[in-house]
Amino acid sequence: MNHDEVRILCPVRLNSPGPIQTIYREVAKNLQKVYEFYGLCGVNIDNATNVLFDTLPIDSTWPLYKRGITLLRLYFSDYDIVHTGASGYRTHPLLLRLADIHDAVHIHTHHTTTPKNYEQQYWLASHAEHVTAVSQFVADWAEDEFDLLDVTVIPNGVDRNEFRPDMATTDEDYILFVGRLINRKNPELIIKIAKRQTDLKFAIRGNGPLKEKLERRAPANVEFLDHLSERALIEEYSRASVTICPYENEGFGMVVIESMSSGTPVIGLNSGNLSSIIKNGQNGILCETLDIEDWIAALKHVQTSQEHFEPRKSTKQYSWDIVASSYEAIYDELV
Repeated sequence: MNHDEVRILCPVRLNSPGPIQTIYREVAKNLQKVYEFYGLCGVNIDNATNVLFDTLPIDSTWPLYKRGITLLRLYFSDYDIVHTGASGYRTHPLLLRLADIHDAVHIHTHHTTTPKNYEQQYWLASHAEHVTAVSQFVADWAEDEFDLLDVTVIPNGVDRNEFRPDMATTDEDYILFVGRLINRKNPELIIKIAKRQTDLKFAIRGNGPLKEKLERRAPANVEFLDHLSERALIEEYSRASVTICPYENEGFGMVVIESMSSGTPVIGLNSGNLSSIIKNGQNGILCETLDIEDWIAALKHVQTSQEHFEPRKSTKQYSWDIVASSYEAIYDELV
């Protein structure tokens, strides 16, 4: 089968934020001249997504019958590959049964060890011809949890042309936290450090159930940036002197490589996949516990030794063209 005849379905809303959507978009951007990509999109689709994919619009406010008709139009079409990931669509098992009718092959990608829809992830992984994971940490978990063999590790990527050290428009810097405001991400550690380091400025970019609590407890030297667009966030990465990532059981660490690509070193918790990205003294520092004294010491060390850290160098392996070529090898093997 010629490459340009291969039709790949990515059954999520492609213009929504999220790690799986980002993988689909960036892989399609690099391979759109080789394969045909199909998927869903929000009603207000952006032009970039529309160029990459042949899409069907769908909206959560639509009546159930209208959404159902849209999904059936998508699912009853003929594809060669169906590439699933973490998604809220409970119709994916139906999709895979329909894919069997069309003799389509199924690839499933795991990106977390804490899936919201565990049963669906188990079903999708156990019925896939090939399973990938975004890190060895997630691959080990998936193999053990779902009794899988030979999960292929393909990391997430970063656009090194977008995330660059020269994107800051002001000289003022601060300590940055980016992530969902949930217990596993430990954003309250930033508040504790800020109360001790009153001479430094801190910024928190994210939303979640802990937001109101954090805002109540935050001292004056903490700013919340939840209103920032993705484009503005790129500038903030470049402007920050350090990014703090006290995440537990992180499946990959997109914030880590985005920060490093922007030239900003990272202080992270030695948990999950962060230990495979952060190298002490080279692109950041790993803390073994959440003890605030260790984090303050690490912060002082990074700020007084900035010239010794070269975080951007360590992100070359995460370039999207390299990531896309890894997926291309799997697509080729299966069709």
